[in-house]
Amino acid sequence: MKIKSFEIIRELKDITDDISSFVLSLEKLPEGELLWRPDATSWNILECLEHLNRYAEFYHPIIRTSIEKFEGNPSYDFRPGWLGHKAVKDMLPKKGMKKMNTFSKMDPLKSDSDNSDEMKRFLIHQNELGILLEKSLATDLNKIRIPTMLGNWIRFKLGDIFRFLVYHNERHRRQIENSILKVRNYQNGDL
Repeated sequence: MKIKSFEIIRELKDITDDISSFVLSLEKLPEGELLWRPDATSWNILECLEHLNRYAEFYHPIIRTSIEKFEGNPSYDFRPGWLGHKAVKDMLPKKGMKKMNTFSKMDPLKSDSDNSDEMKRFLIHQNELGILLEKSLATDLNKIRIPTMLGNWIRFKLGDIFRFLVYHNERHRRQIENSILKVRNYQNGDL
């Protein structure tokens, strides 16, 4: 599979902008909806954002440094790596998507954070992601390899890491949308 680099970056940037607009709209929600969870093991809306912030705080500095160090010609085509593409396919939001396990250090239930500024932090990270996506057009999405949370020995192509991060954000956006529907159904006595 071959994708034009500018097309995948444009698609990811559009999704990122759309998610930012969605999160901005969450500021209007009452605190009770932001903090509501259907059970003790589910994340509330702010915890979903905290989870995404932790991913951004892990990956964005690595991506930024890799882009800044890149020397060479930009790639016009991107070819997903086998393992990176599989991770992206598993992350893609889809009907009937299954709950996935997360790393303990990425689980907001295993922290003592108060979640008070998660939306603001998330929007800052989304802006940074948009800038990184734009800057990546001057690089080679195939040649730059980014270590994963599994360690330095598993590295994904920059294009795959971007796809993973954006689709991960989109997956949790859908989780937040479902949470909003559930809390409203609960409030209306429909559950």
